[in-house]
Amino acid sequence: MNRRDLFKLSGVTAAGVALGSTPLAGSEKTTPKLFTEKKGKRVVICGGGFGGLTVAKYLREFNNKLDVIVIDKKSHFISCPYSNTWLGEGENIGMEELTFDYSHPASKYGYRVLNGTTVIDIDRKKQTVRTNLGAIDYDYLVLAPGIDYDYSRITKSKEKAQEIQQNCPPALMPFGDHLALKKELKNFKGGNFIISIPSGVYRCPPAPYERACMVAYYFKKHNIKGKVVVLDPRSKPATKAEGFLHTFKTLYKDIIQYVPDVSIKDVDTKNKVLYCESFSKETYTIEKRKFYYQTANIIPENRANSLIDLAK
Repeated sequence: MNRRDLFKLSGVTAAGVALGSTPLAGSEKTTPKLFTEKKGKRVVICGGGFGGLTVAKYLREFNNKLDVIVIDKKSHFISCPYSNTWLGEGENIGMEELTFDYSHPASKYGYRVLNGTTVIDIDRKKQTVRTNLGAIDYDYLVLAPGIDYDYSRITKSKEKAQEIQQNCPPALMPFGDHLALKKELKNFKGGNFIISIPSGVYRCPPAPYERACMVAYYFKKHNIKGKVVVLDPRSKPATKAEGFLHTFKTLYKDIIQYVPDVSIKDVDTKNKVLYCESFSKETYTIEKRKFYYQTANIIPENRANSLIDLAK
């Protein structure tokens, strides 16, 4: 997308922008209006992660007459990059280095932020976003809500999916899961620390392989006798394969076990067993396999955030 594609008279065009017709749930009379005084053409951005904040910054830089409003359900911004370094206690990265306020960049670039706020519904016909605090009218709408986890290849049960997420935190979205995984690592005394790679397209392809290295680094630092077992549905790492495989075989050859061509089919969180299937290149058959774990970092497939469904 070039600048001409992104900006015309108002400064914004259709790419990444939602316009259309979905009714707004609830009574307009009972929903208070927010930001009733417009400062020019208004762009409402749902999502205050890297994508949403980057759009907000450059919209204001390219056209400072735009009234840009960012909505995010979190009260502060937590950065996923470097979270693996924080997890493995590398480079003195603490929570403070990963946590940022929304107000400073908003003041610097001249957009407005409504954080700690949940989007409830989107009316594309009337061009209104309804939140738990009230409704906001827009001229253009940008959806940048991030990802949701999709456990459907492991289980069709929502209750089982919740159980797996709670007991085997994926930690690919900021930030509660990261704290849970950090606690698991701090309490780890030995055994298998399993990291599963999601199939399909997922957020930040290097992240799970980087995490394996940082957990292995933590094991070496604290003299923990354990294995980091990486279960990958691919035949090689999804990105930077040569570099990661070299690192696994050299720096962490006694700690990291890389297992390709294997997919999780079920999880027994009580007995800490992963039931998997693995493709054998020797026999061209699917083999059933079990992996026992002390800690499991199961990263499921990724899907678009459910907020997208509100704008259909």
